Amino acid sequence: LRKVPGIFVYGDPQVCVVAFGSDRFDIYRLAQGLSELPNGRGWCLNALQFPPALHLCVTDLHTIEGRAEGFIRDVSTVAAELCDHPGNYSSGAAALYGACATIPDRSIISEVAVGYIDACYDTPAPKTEQTKWKE
Repeated sequence: LRKVPGIFVYGDPQVCVVAFGSDRFDIYRLAQGLSELPNGRGWCLNALQFPPALHLCVTDLHTIEGRAEGFIRDVSTVAAELCDHPGNYSSGAAALYGACATIPDRSIISEVAVGYIDACYDTPAPKTEQTKWKE
């Protein structure tokens, strides 16, 4: 990860958790971009705040041959895209974490998060030919 332009690693990881950030783009947008990769390659990373970062907990699944190289390739691809187009991937978790990190009154964060989750669960699914028969 240290070789990926725009990415830096926090500390000197010794075990299985690696936290990393960026001084060139919104790190939460990297998480969103990685989660949207096609062909089942989407990565699910945990977002951190104060400082803004992502972390990856390396498990047995990450030791499958080629998996680490694939992760670095995908991070490199999305990071390069964000260096060129920092406004990309502005929805989902990137939007929520980015907005919450900028709220000066920390006491209302839980209300904002609960409101967001309520809205996600309260939004009706679009009607399609497949769902019309269920009504």
